[in-house]
Amino acid sequence: MIIPNYESDSDTLVVATRLLDELEDGSKIFVYCGMRPLPRVLMLRLLAALHEYGPCTLLWVEVQDAKHRAGTVETVGDGLLKGYIDRFAPGDNAHDLSLDCWITLCRNALAIKQDGAVGRQAGARLT
Repeated sequence: MIIPNYESDSDTLVVATRLLDELEDGSKIFVYCGMRPLPRVLMLRLLAALHEYGPCTLLWVEVQDAKHRAGTVETVGDGLLKGYIDRFAPGDNAHDLSLDCWITLCRNALAIKQDGAVGRQAGARLT
């Protein structure tokens, strides 16, 4: 993760205020991806913390597996989507990302959100 180097506390305050406004608005999809799989319970805790500020949507991204090919996005729960990517960028070269797959994931997540399926428990999938 890239952490910006803010010049002053006022810069940090501006960024924090903007984040809170976006969480409250609920129109954006926030993305979480880690370099290793995370338990669902941790993602649900993160989502609950985000929902303290508003009805946002969280896209949880992990590497594809035998059951989920790259580009697939499914609804996991109210406000939680799970997407699968072919590979993450190497830790030492963040610019070597899988851009086409990221674009597909974002489009599929947006389609589910716009369809209203993100609030349903069913596993809607697009590829």
